Amino acid sequence: MEPEKDCEIILEKIEKHPEKNEFIQLYLKGPPDNEGFTWWNEPPEVFTIVRGWVLDAGYDSSGYGIMHRMIQKKIKEKYETPD
Repeated sequence: MEPEKDCEIILEKIEKHPEKNEFIQLYLKGPPDNEGFTWWNEPPEVFTIVRGWVLDAGYDSSGYGIMHRMIQKKIKEKYETPD
């Protein structure tokens, strides 16, 4: 596994996806603080798509959460507007 490369591949899929804006909002907002990406009880439907990409890339257990945080960080760097 190559986390940086895998993260970029997933970000490219997000950029090309018809529901790109939903993905961006998903990661800008993130899961509830008491749940995190790994234990998110009621995630938006679009999350199931990216969950599959993360799992298909071989990330499970702690790597699963770390990959979602990497994606979130990159999306926030690109799309979050400063307060």
